[in-house]
Amino acid sequence: MNANETEAGAVRVRTHACADVDEIAAALTGLQARMWVADRPSGAAWKLLDVDVGGFRLMHGEMAGGFCGAAGVHERSLLVAVKLDATSPWNLHGCPVTEDEIAVIRPGTEYTLRTAAPGEWALVRLDALELEGRLTEMSEGGYARLRGALHVLRPAAEPLRALRAAVYRLIGASRAEAQASRLDGLTAALHAQILETVGGAMLRWDPAPRENDARVVRRALSYLEEHQGRAVYVSDLCAAGGCSERALRRAFNAVYDSSPIAFIRARHLNHARRALLAGRCQSVTEAAMQYSFYDVGRFSATYRKLFGELPSKTAERQRALTAD
Repeated sequence: MNANETEAGAVRVRTHACADVDEIAAALTGLQARMWVADRPSGAAWKLLDVDVGGFRLMHGEMAGGFCGAAGVHERSLLVAVKLDATSPWNLHGCPVTEDEIAVIRPGTEYTLRTAAPGEWALVRLDALELEGRLTEMSEGGYARLRGALHVLRPAAEPLRALRAAVYRLIGASRAEAQASRLDGLTAALHAQILETVGGAMLRWDPAPRENDARVVRRALSYLEEHQGRAVYVSDLCAAGGCSERALRRAFNAVYDSSPIAFIRARHLNHARRALLAGRCQSVTEAAMQYSFYDVGRFSATYRKLFGELPSKTAERQRALTAD
């Protein structure tokens, strides 16, 4: 990962050019992110800009390919997620998010995200104690009545356009290493625009709760984490989620746009790749068996389809690095 950091007064700006989603997850400090490849990525860098102004933080990402991920939000933080392109919708915690919508993610939330294509996004992290009172007032009590961890809102067109413009102005000034006073002014303008856009959208909000699907998936993910390196079957996830197989399929399709079997396979492939790169598996066969692929030939073919190279090439590269 190539990283660069500059400071202007109390403003800290970091830029990252990441080779894969693992490096993106490491760069997203403070979000406790876990990410894995959902589709074969391109060879382009995954770019991240991180602007930190005390309790206010803007993260801007340009993703080279589709991915799955999960992250945890700090107990005192509130996130506003803005889609900056017109590619296929995100699937954020079971809710599709288009370019006409924004998402508000509440303090202490663990959320999931899947994208099917390269895309551009912005996350704004704000101080929850400061913001929640003002949003409740601006939305005529609407914010205080919200239930659940994450809400997808559809603002009016003009406030949303102004919000995107404010995001891009701060991004441009940060990349140009503008003076601290200018960055402070643009940060204040973005903060004010978030209040206007989110507060206004809450007046128009029509709840569409998806908490049951998200709960099923969270329980299934916990089971997968606790049983890494063991064979896991759909029936195990049904038991963990406390649901039928049909309900499990519906939940995974809602949250990840994927069947449970395809999701488990992608997770196991990513874990196998990381084990090969870290030298924890000494052979392709060992990696395949450890992560529940009992046909090594099929494992190699599926691995190449997702990552663009055979697992033997990954292992050879790791051995070469160790020898150097």
